[in-house]
Amino acid sequence: FQMLSESVLADVMMLLTLAHYQTTPDDLMRLLDSPDLIVFLLYQDTRVIGAAVVNEEGGEKLRDIAQDIATGERRPKGHLGAQQLTLMSANPALATLKYWRINRIAVCPELQGKGFGTFILTSIEKAANEANIDSLSTSYGSEDKLDRFWQHNEFVCVHKGEKANKASGETSVLRIAPLSDRAQSLSSEVASI
Repeated sequence: FQMLSESVLADVMMLLTLAHYQTTPDDLMRLLDSPDLIVFLLYQDTRVIGAAVVNEEGGEKLRDIAQDIATGERRPKGHLGAQQLTLMSANPALATLKYWRINRIAVCPELQGKGFGTFILTSIEKAANEANIDSLSTSYGSEDKLDRFWQHNEFVCVHKGEKANKASGETSVLRIAPLSDRAQSLSSEVASI
């Protein structure tokens, strides 16, 4: 985010705000200050028409506390997907996989439904494979349109919350798209729970 010009940053924040009701100006500061975020941008000429914010999770950073995560004793900040998968399975090995969690993805409203979101996801997957990431993940408030989008892009639902969010009325969903052989075998274990 630090490398973006002010006008591009404004375009990205506008897209993210349109895509998610909880995006606030404070999020800009969090995005600029976080060392574990990657931003993917889709341009049409010089205009930003799509964006994705990806959190790096899991891996070596969690190795020493993986067992505590698996038993519910630790909840490391910034590792939502890795923490939830590890806790659900009670398997500390899941904490040590390397994840990219797609925190936000947005496409200009007038261009939605034309494959641009899928194009961004394909680009993220390609970059994740090059970076030896074990799995992609995402967590969001379930609604039909979003569920269809993630399912179409082969993200498997491994957890659906039981209680609706008080603000949105939606239940949270955790989906994964395993990339490595190691993640494939561990994720099939989680999906069967």
